[in-house]
Amino acid sequence: MTMQLAGTQNKNIWLWLILTITVALTAWTAFQPDEESTATDLVVSTNNQRTTNIVKNTLRLSSASPLQSVTQQGAWEISHREPLTDKPTNLFPVHSWAVIAPTQKTKPAPPPPPVAPPAPFTYMGKLEDGPKGTLIFLMANNKVYSVAKGEQVDAFWRLEGEDANQLMFTFLPLNLPQTLSKTQPLISPDLPNAADSAIN
Repeated sequence: MTMQLAGTQNKNIWLWLILTITVALTAWTAFQPDEESTATDLVVSTNNQRTTNIVKNTLRLSSASPLQSVTQQGAWEISHREPLTDKPTNLFPVHSWAVIAPTQKTKPAPPPPPVAPPAPFTYMGKLEDGPKGTLIFLMANNKVYSVAKGEQVDAFWRLEGEDANQLMFTFLPLNLPQTLSKTQPLISPDLPNAADSAIN
């Protein structure tokens, strides 16, 4: 047990020795003059002087009316600002990467030429060598017309001539030709069908 006690005392002596050396070095470092600290002291003193000047100016301006100090400060800022010489640049300009093909101006297509409507007549037959010459019988809207070559059928149509298979008309409002087939079947809504009459 004495041996343990001697080892513990020996250990304590070393600890006290290291602690004393550390405290002595710390005290010596604290009392040494440092070049950086003198420069820092100068900077701090100039900053303190500026702060006191600003506070004095503020107090002097605040002793005047608050509105007057604001207008004086605004006037000072306006008179001492730097004038803008250039337009501000756009930091985020819009840019499109799409390639736009040049468009060629094309003339619009001309409208199609006017066309005469189909003739509203049905060919029924003809009478040759009549008093007026050859008469052609036409039917439209349950009405029968008898016209000779060159005569007007109604307000819109004139018969120009005939051949073996068709009749030639002129549509008068547009002065355009139109043909009518002689073999076109007779269509009449009022005439009953042959099949319907056979059933009855």
